Amino acid sequence: MPDLPKGRVTHLTPHRLRIKIKAKRYDESFFSAVEDYFTQRPTVDRVEVNSATAGVLVHSANSRALLAAIRDNGLFTVVEDLPPPAQPILVQIRDELSDFNDALQDLTGTQQDMRGYLFLALVVSAGYQILRGEIFSPATTLLWYAGEALRLWVPKDQGGTNGSTEARRTGDTTG
Repeated sequence: MPDLPKGRVTHLTPHRLRIKIKAKRYDESFFSAVEDYFTQRPTVDRVEVNSATAGVLVHSANSRALLAAIRDNGLFTVVEDLPPPAQPILVQIRDELSDFNDALQDLTGTQQDMRGYLFLALVVSAGYQILRGEIFSPATTLLWYAGEALRLWVPKDQGGTNGSTEARRTGDTTG
């Protein structure tokens, strides 16, 4: 059996699968055979092939199941070469806020940070809610958030922003 070209999965969503088969770039007959193979699959809605870019784009009802089904198609071997999944959105937001906080400190040239202002705003808001008689739900929640703001939402021993910010302030880069 001859060596089959490698088809690298470069994009995978629930309904789209993109594969690059670089070894067969500009091979019109090969990509025509690949297109025929995919259009015969019952779960495939649409197939787009481009021999100039060595790409195959498959729209299907279930891309993950289709990927499992085509592993032994005989036209090419499938290699999943996907980037690691993105960080959770809350981690991204925390990192962006930490960068903004560092920029704020650099701009003002002080040790004041966004957490201090956030803490103050939340405590004042909680005091306002208490004066309005809304003690339990809004005031308690605001005070809870204020306490979390002081702890940077992640304990120091878990590698949170608090520890790394403190290390930058003291010049300790060992951890």
